[in-house]
Amino acid sequence: MITCGVLPIDRMTEHRECVQVVANRVPRHVIEEVYKISLPKPKSYESQTRPPLASELLRTYCASRGQSTSSGLPDETRASRQILKDYIDGKLPHYAMPPDVSDVELSSEDPNGHDQVNLNVSDSSDIEDSSVAETEPAPKLEHVLDDLSSFDIANGLASNKAAAKKSKESHKHHKKPQRTKDRSWRAGNAVKDDSDGMPIARFHQKPINAGPLKV
Repeated sequence: MITCGVLPIDRMTEHRECVQVVANRVPRHVIEEVYKISLPKPKSYESQTRPPLASELLRTYCASRGQSTSSGLPDETRASRQILKDYIDGKLPHYAMPPDVSDVELSSEDPNGHDQVNLNVSDSSDIEDSSVAETEPAPKLEHVLDDLSSFDIANGLASNKAAAKKSKESHKHHKKPQRTKDRSWRAGNAVKDDSDGMPIARFHQKPINAGPLKV
């Protein structure tokens, strides 16, 4: 149920049994190519086509990744969780034949997966379809877009002119209104005084006190 994605991987208690299911479904060479590891070969008295054992896969994976517990043993629990996540996410590709497929049906197919019986029929139909497609001119993209826009306008789905966006007031944006610098008073003074409009510093000179001096 864990390999089917029904139960969460973090609640797994028996990790070797789950990894053995993955090892039985995924071919040996696929596991070695994905994880860049070399699994132990079967013994001479064993079947050379047997799937790798869960213990062999976990120990080899831990050795290649340097995953070990505090006691120095391979951390099989951590490795099994990562392998199961890769299996569920599709990193380990595998396939299974339907239960109703027999050996006779498999023998009638070529190595590329095409049915030999219906191969000629499918090829002839593909040729006819391609010839028909070549004779029919393909519609231009501009015409298609014009038809779509006219259909939307006719059904009221779109208007001819885009609706103008309403400008929101400044207090709705929580921003201070922009200050305007009014210098009209300078222009008025410049006309009267024949100046350039800049402020003028004026001063008053007092007369010198030339009273009698006491000697």
